[in-house]
Amino acid sequence: MILFLAFLWALISELPSLIPAIEQNLWLSLYSEGIAIGLLWWHYRSQDEVILFARKSLKQLYLIGFLSGIVWFSFIWLICVLLKGFQVTFLFKWTNLGQILLYLGGFMVQGMFEELLCRGFIMGKILQKNLPITAIVVNSLCFAFAHCANDGINLLAWINLLIFALTMSILRLQTESLWLIGAFHSAWNFAEGVIFGTSVSGIASFDLIFKSVSRKNHPLINGGIFGIEASIVDLICGIALLIIVSYRYYIKSSPANLHKMDQQD
Repeated sequence: MILFLAFLWALISELPSLIPAIEQNLWLSLYSEGIAIGLLWWHYRSQDEVILFARKSLKQLYLIGFLSGIVWFSFIWLICVLLKGFQVTFLFKWTNLGQILLYLGGFMVQGMFEELLCRGFIMGKILQKNLPITAIVVNSLCFAFAHCANDGINLLAWINLLIFALTMSILRLQTESLWLIGAFHSAWNFAEGVIFGTSVSGIASFDLIFKSVSRKNHPLINGGIFGIEASIVDLICGIALLIIVSYRYYIKSSPANLHKMDQQD
């Protein structure tokens, strides 16, 4: 039932795209997912495990998440460039600033919707049944499978998406909030498509600041049509990040540390 409802919410988020004016403008399509965010929030606003939008530390968590997403993608992109995976051209013009800001807002909405649907609704509903491992695995699989129709998807891309989802799930448990992971996800997509001009999970780049052209003889480095998320570089870095995040959560959640926190309180 949870997965069926999640599918319906995903369909609702796509309904505005049936309007020709929205379908033909990607930034409008990104913003339209805000309708689904509003409906999800209104319907489940009394369920804390689903709607993790507490105002406590909102600005701090969002800023940390957004900056972390930009820095982390920049780091992976730079490795790909040094390994000759891309031919890079600088294209920025001040006349593009309006478009850049429009896409920034659009990806802030789009990234938050995907986190609200997967780490909020699906994961939260299963956590209500006191099944944390199941909640992590199921929502992560749903996230990865949701991208299976994207251009250029392959096994490596699917595994990288799964690793990303697992990492976001652990961070969601650690922060007890969607602000950090929603910001991280949004910043990743914004950096990927708008700043560095690479494909965003199979969606063509926007070429507004940098244009990164994939070298055809290095698909394992640049990810080919799908983008960096289908690269071996992202796989290695993603596994490393997942290990770090999981270890930090394990240490924080250990009985000894929880006892110390209780004493401090």
